[in-house]
Amino acid sequence: MRRATALLDPLHRVDHLLFVAVHRGLGLRPLVSFLSLVSRLGNGSIYLGILFYLVARGGSYAVLHSSATALLGLALYKLLKQLVGRPRPCEVILELVPAVPPIDRWSFPSGHTLHAVSFCVLLASWAPELLPLALPFAALTGLSRVVLGLHYPFDVAAGGLLGYAIAEGMLKLFGPA
Repeated sequence: MRRATALLDPLHRVDHLLFVAVHRGLGLRPLVSFLSLVSRLGNGSIYLGILFYLVARGGSYAVLHSSATALLGLALYKLLKQLVGRPRPCEVILELVPAVPPIDRWSFPSGHTLHAVSFCVLLASWAPELLPLALPFAALTGLSRVVLGLHYPFDVAAGGLLGYAIAEGMLKLFGPA
């Protein structure tokens, strides 16, 4: 496994520099409270709200489909985190104190971003009227993970791509009813 990680070392160095530039140089600190709220919503409560909305619309199949997609995403990102074992920025940059405590030890990929993007893809099929809210939420979720000191930009990009791929795959397999 170390060989695979060694192949990514140049990417990790660039990613680290991007993280430092965002975290220290762009003056995003005033957004921390707002982005902390976005991140907390991404812990699951916003998705429960979406599921209740879908049930109210008579979309029980959509709820099962969304739940299966979320469980698959959870299993895959937890497996990847264990396989890759990339430490969070706050473990590498010792003077960095994350704005919110991390939920687990590893950084790659961002599970918050994975779920936010996968729900956007599903909502495009199940409840497109929610996309004007869901798309900015997904983008802000990814931004929040970097600004709050919990992920590198590449972690967020990988989480978003994985979330997109999982949701598209689930739509192809089980499609809208």
